[in-house]
Amino acid sequence: MAYLFSWRWAFRVTPPLAILFTMILFFFAEEPPRGATEVVPVSLNDEAEDDPVDGDKLSLRDFLTDLRLIWAVRSFAFSTFAFTAITFISGALSGWGPAFLQRVVCTDAADAGRCKSEINYKFGIIGSITGVAGTLIGAVLSQRYARATSNSDPVICCVGLLAAAPFIYLAVFLPPISTLYTWVSVFLAELFIGFTWAPTTAMLLYVTLPTQRSFAAGIQTLTSHLLGDALSPIFVGWLADNLYFNNDDLTRGRALQYALYPTSAFAVIGAIFFGISAKYVVGDRRMVEIQEHEQIGSAGALPEPSEAYFGQGSTPREWMEDPTLKDREASPRPALLP
Repeated sequence: MAYLFSWRWAFRVTPPLAILFTMILFFFAEEPPRGATEVVPVSLNDEAEDDPVDGDKLSLRDFLTDLRLIWAVRSFAFSTFAFTAITFISGALSGWGPAFLQRVVCTDAADAGRCKSEINYKFGIIGSITGVAGTLIGAVLSQRYARATSNSDPVICCVGLLAAAPFIYLAVFLPPISTLYTWVSVFLAELFIGFTWAPTTAMLLYVTLPTQRSFAAGIQTLTSHLLGDALSPIFVGWLADNLYFNNDDLTRGRALQYALYPTSAFAVIGAIFFGISAKYVVGDRRMVEIQEHEQIGSAGALPEPSEAYFGQGSTPREWMEDPTLKDREASPRPALLP
């Protein structure tokens, strides 16, 4: 029985599944022509060719210019900081959560092996269920409230992290008291954190230009993992060791418990960053729409948005609400973004 549930089966099962899904994508997924989403639509440019790849492509910038422009989008920057807080929590809990429970719960040496295996198994099951369920719920909420409010995505993420924070704290506090309530807290904490995955991705897509989206996704991925789940296990381990070796009355389990408490604070920090992002996301999204139309020559008499945004130091909302722009509705500009 122990052989059947060995950790080695994870490496025996996943490669065939990866090959299977790769073959499905290769034979059945239709990939659009490269650059097809970065061209002038035929309806907006009568001179464009029927082949979208041969149309007038949106202008590409150099690496440093794109880097500066992407980080200057405040909703993207703050959502990236918030997402880094999420990965920090995930890395700390996934890296040290099972070890913490094992040190606190598995005190019987005769049954330690089975106890540790059971904890790892439960963590995996809960992570799988809450990952799928949380992502789906977050996506549904994003779609449902998008029509009610334009900044629904960062608000959903903010609420999700605020709801997760107390359960993260309870998941660390309760193991010496109740194993059952600990698992309930772990489940709810991971479920609420899962609310953030889909809205964060959607937000990245509509606050960056098509020519910058892949770069922006790479920046967000690198930043969040480098400063998040790559750093948090090291930080928690370092803090636990310092607490243990500098306090004679602390056990290994108790020191690790104290080291994990800050993860709940990171949930609050992430929620604050999402709240700040909600302030700017509407203007940033509209700015992307306007810049797309400017690059394809349909912005009419509107001033250069990048100049208004960067040169004069005004926000997109201030620029759009400027009463001096009397003719900004003179030439209708259909939205290119969903």
